[in-house]
Amino acid sequence: MGFLFLLLGAAGMASFADLDLDGSDKDVDASEETQDDDVDVSAEALIELLEDATVVDGDDAGYDIETADEDDVVIVDGKQVLDGEDFTDENIETNDGDDYVELTGGHGSQADEIDLGAGDDVINVGFGSVVDSLIMGAGADVLAMTGMCTEVTVEDFDPAEDVLALDLGLSFLNGDDAMDYVEFNETDDGVTMAVVEPEGTEIFAMVTLKGLTMNDVANLEIMFG
Repeated sequence: MGFLFLLLGAAGMASFADLDLDGSDKDVDASEETQDDDVDVSAEALIELLEDATVVDGDDAGYDIETADEDDVVIVDGKQVLDGEDFTDENIETNDGDDYVELTGGHGSQADEIDLGAGDDVINVGFGSVVDSLIMGAGADVLAMTGMCTEVTVEDFDPAEDVLALDLGLSFLNGDDAMDYVEFNETDDGVTMAVVEPEGTEIFAMVTLKGLTMNDVANLEIMFG
């Protein structure tokens, strides 16, 4: 699905295909004929990507992943968390390189701290996932929220380089008035961004950008899908 690029305070367009979603320099085969900016990724490219991936069972409490200084792929395969379960000390550190981290969702994808290190990284936060502390590090990074009931606290979001991508499966976020459903508030920690329903009574996703002020909101790059 294509993304509508919104640079607050200016007009512009970019497609989801423009993002290096695997966080690496690997070539991904795509069909020559595409529609609506959709990209058909070949099975061979996906197999190559997953062969190098570190896959974590989100139902296993206490995972602590640290990868080498290269282009890494880490996938936390979240499943349903039973009532009363308390997972702690889930940490991911990818170090340097152009990395891709995915929390697949299902309320089992949760992390205390994720440190993406230097490099142009992508983190994909799926349905029900929570990241208590995200360190994006140096480089042009992408935080993609691809499911509802998601919450992320970013320690070091850089409006000059980093991008927020929102693809929550909500029809009202696909139009030109998508920003009408995004609310910003300044707190002692920074700026919170919440995606709310048209009636404004329910929050579908929330991001806290620590260290920022409302003056930084005009410089945020936000993509919708």
